[in-house]
Amino acid sequence: MSYLVTAGSGDDIDTVWILCDVVSVSVPLPREHGQVLLREQAEPHREVSISVGIAEAAALKTAMEGGQGLRPSTHELFSGVLQYLRVDVVAARISRVTGESFQAQLVLMAEQGSCVADARPSDAMILAARQPVPAPMLVSDTSFA
Repeated sequence: MSYLVTAGSGDDIDTVWILCDVVSVSVPLPREHGQVLLREQAEPHREVSISVGIAEAAALKTAMEGGQGLRPSTHELFSGVLQYLRVDVVAARISRVTGESFQAQLVLMAEQGSCVADARPSDAMILAARQPVPAPMLVSDTSFA
């Protein structure tokens, strides 16, 4: 399995990407997982709910609020390294769903060019939110129920 695909060589050439907002991040008790609710910005405002770990839900909420930990989290560290290397997160994409498992990608741009990196949905959303200008959240049309 490839985790890093150069631009243009992926299987997403015919994919329709829908611009979405993160509407809520919650940890409904007594569940073991957090929930991230995404809603498309335009009509018909379809929604998709993605289960994430409790720690990832907390990290996403902190990132969306612009917060920092006392010590850098893995996401803060990676975001700082990307910024130092002048690599921009152009978008976080929810690329497909298989059963209840969502797949995601980060679209990255650097001086050398662009690439697409496979990622967990929570990591993609957190890194997108941690950018100086938050990167857009895109969901493939086929990922909506």
